[in-house]
Amino acid sequence: MASRITRSQSNRAPLGWCGMVDLYLRCAANKFAVTVTDYVILFFATVRKVAFSASLLATGEGNTESRPSYTTLIFKNVFTNIGNHYNPNTGLFSAPVRGVYYFTFTGHAALSENYNMMRLVKNNEAITLSADFPPSWSDPGDNSSNGVVLQLEVGDVVFVQLLGMVWDDQNHRTSFSGFLLFPL
Repeated sequence: MASRITRSQSNRAPLGWCGMVDLYLRCAANKFAVTVTDYVILFFATVRKVAFSASLLATGEGNTESRPSYTTLIFKNVFTNIGNHYNPNTGLFSAPVRGVYYFTFTGHAALSENYNMMRLVKNNEAITLSADFPPSWSDPGDNSSNGVVLQLEVGDVVFVQLLGMVWDDQNHRTSFSGFLLFPL
């Protein structure tokens, strides 16, 4: 007779996507009866905490430029990536659950005569913009930032694009962060 996974067994440590697939395969191999309802309960019981924060450069310092059109920024220096839903190879955050999320981004302009325009994008739709004029000799460094609360569906992607130039260094001045406020 096949055993069932109980709700109490699903409330253990968060598993993420890979953990869910692994759990499903282990249950099938051990002849546990896993219904779609069990799988959904397991998934939502484990995807409660989603947060990430990253800065642009993993090492070194310098300007990153994008002209004449917007380019997706890839934030390589990951501080936090709980749930692994931010991809430091593509710069994309993918929503694992339907819910309300908060995102913020900051760009630093320095050692440049170029402007800094950054925008947060959801599924190829620009949501919010942050911009600053070029720094001057009397004001050699400027910052621009913005934040937004978004309702996302499973699989929605959020990312930051640049038009102009931003600076990053060991102080991590250009960054992108987000987290799940609550699931819906």
